[in-house]
Amino acid sequence: MAPGYIACCFWAAAVILWFSGWRAELAGRLSGKTAIWFLAGWPLLAGTPVFLMGWRIDGSLLWSAVLFVFLSFGLDVVRLWTAIAAGVLVGAIALFLQKLSAIIPPLSAVDALWASALIVGTVSAVFLRRAGEQLAGLTVGLLLAAAAVAWLDGRSFESRRLGDPSYPDLWWMSYAVIRLETYAAAQWKEIRAWSDRKGGQRH
Repeated sequence: MAPGYIACCFWAAAVILWFSGWRAELAGRLSGKTAIWFLAGWPLLAGTPVFLMGWRIDGSLLWSAVLFVFLSFGLDVVRLWTAIAAGVLVGAIALFLQKLSAIIPPLSAVDALWASALIVGTVSAVFLRRAGEQLAGLTVGLLLAAAAVAWLDGRSFESRRLGDPSYPDLWWMSYAVIRLETYAAAQWKEIRAWSDRKGGQRH
């Protein structure tokens, strides 16, 4: 499967969900303008690399970094630093999983991507509860992991690159896992609360 194909599918799904009324489930309390601006710009800029000081920087990485800058203005100091701290943990896990998948021959690239998205997304959902924080933490983590990979690979390759082709796939898949798990947890709480109320009425 070509790199970026999964990201395109998830982006299209996000656009459909957003305009069909699933905004709270998709982005929580995130500003509508920010979400639309990000979704509209993704297909235009995510596939366009930028060359800077001998580095080839992936367009999707830059676009997600711009999103983080905008998100940081909407978070208070405590929540911002909580997201960054969680992002550091996410980045360490993402880097470990990426290097681990490279030394396990039977693990295909797609399988490794799904496994990484599931683990990274779950960790992010556990430590961060709101959509803005989750987006910020996930983006910080994957940016740090991409920077670490670029630094390690840049020492041995003449062509230096920041952000590999799988970056947008992992970003979108991880965020999908985060929001699905967040939504499932919220529904489970409502079911438990309803069950407790019904149980109390019986007594």
